[in-house]
Amino acid sequence: MDRKLKDKLSKAELIRLYDVQGQSLGDIAKSYRVSRVAIMKYCNILGIERRTKGEARILAQKRGKIDK
Repeated sequence: MDRKLKDKLSKAELIRLYDVQGQSLGDIAKSYRVSRVAIMKYCNILGIERRTKGEARILAQKRGKIDK
């Protein structure tokens, strides 16, 4: 994980982006110029529960990222 990620992205902001706005780990990673895996690990460290693959797929379909 990018050691400076914790300085750039607070737990509250990550929750807002991921849970409230429904952004994907990949979208958040692009915004902060880190890998999706770095964001995934950061969620684990902070105790933020990630979506299931099914939940992520449904959300991506609703946003037009993937076909149904």
